[in-house]
Amino acid sequence: MSNEKRIPCPYCGEMIMQGAYKCRFCGSWLIEGGRESVDKAMWADEQKEKCEELLENGSWDDCYDHVLKVLKKAPSIQWAQEILTKLKKEKIEKLLENMNKLKRSKPAKAKEIALEILSVDGSNASAKQHLEDLALSEKREKKKLYKRDIKNALSEKKYLKTIALCNQAVSENLNGEWVNDALVEVGESPRAFSDFSGLTAVAYFSGFWITGKVNGDIAVLNIHEKEISESRILDFHKKKIIALVSNKNFLFAVSSDGFVSKWDKGLNLISDFKLNIKPICADLENNKLLIGSLEGSLVLVENDKPTVVFEEKNGISIVFYGEKNIHLVDLYGSLFTLYEKNNSFMPKKKKDLSCAGLSFSGSAFSTVDGSVYFEDKNFKKINLKSSVLSLLDIGQNYLAAGHFGLKVIGKKDQNLASRSTLMLAFNGSDFLCYKGDNSLELWSASRWLD
Repeated sequence: MSNEKRIPCPYCGEMIMQGAYKCRFCGSWLIEGGRESVDKAMWADEQKEKCEELLENGSWDDCYDHVLKVLKKAPSIQWAQEILTKLKKEKIEKLLENMNKLKRSKPAKAKEIALEILSVDGSNASAKQHLEDLALSEKREKKKLYKRDIKNALSEKKYLKTIALCNQAVSENLNGEWVNDALVEVGESPRAFSDFSGLTAVAYFSGFWITGKVNGDIAVLNIHEKEISESRILDFHKKKIIALVSNKNFLFAVSSDGFVSKWDKGLNLISDFKLNIKPICADLENNKLLIGSLEGSLVLVENDKPTVVFEEKNGISIVFYGEKNIHLVDLYGSLFTLYEKNNSFMPKKKKDLSCAGLSFSGSAFSTVDGSVYFEDKNFKKINLKSSVLSLLDIGQNYLAAGHFGLKVIGKKDQNLASRSTLMLAFNGSDFLCYKGDNSLELWSASRWLD
């Protein structure tokens, strides 16, 4: 006779085995839910036996998959939950051990293991931390490579490659001050900028950026942390500054009332004088200052002594030093070349331009109709279809500014900006530009120098 404990059936009183699902005498179901519950309980017992068998055979993955299937069908089975918790703990401990061993020797494999841990336990702190550390490490390494490649591209003057690398770094969220600095160096971002009103002239002299104003002030600029400010005012003129020109030793300022001031490298006023003309433009070669007036007088200043050396009956729009001679454009658009003879100048008409001159730099000049003429090309012209308010010789190229914005013309034609630009100055590597919206901006010109 079986030793299993027996209890009486609550319905018929016959002795039956403890834990029986149904009385074999009266046929009554002894668990709640009847046959359906019995089937579920029997199924659960079968699954438990299978899990125990899988555990004994050491098949962790098979057991884990089996328990997941059980819980998917019957989430409330306690033994399945307990086995799953135990399996997860064992698996994670083993995976963590392997991950820590491979962190340095095989980082890619360690990353795979960390991801596997999170597939088992999505909240595992160690795996999450490892992936975060790895991401930071990869980001640092990528940043290091980008810095190296950008530095090399800059040193090799591969400016378009530099821009592409910077944009790629930004797209990968690797941007920083080093990216901004590189974009500044290739002229994609300004070095510095601030708002100024009433500027009428800009220049670079003796290490200083200098501006002239409509009220006669000459302001020396200070550039610090991408901001442009005034550091001091050179006080002399009372009327609008129409020109600032310089050589290695001196800065000359010319105002609309005919006053001319001369400043040394320390920005000390060393001489001044008054001309009985209405100046419209000025140019300087060596120590010879050339000033043209609206009424047609051409004044040459040498050793602080002004002399009227030529009179143009049709007035002067621009006058400037060319490669060998002085060039003058009258108010009606006639271009003359002036030849020195017996301390005076003789004109030779070169061309009828139909339009007055507007701006000049080096051996090139512009007229009010948007044409730009080049002396070294026998005054061949290009037409920008809009007036060039300021022209800047930067070597192989020119910068042309106007209400159309800013353009590079020469060997590397390119539109740089569409915002109205009024004035330009250059120091050999950077250029200062004054915009129509009163913004004064300093940009690198390196990209267009070679």
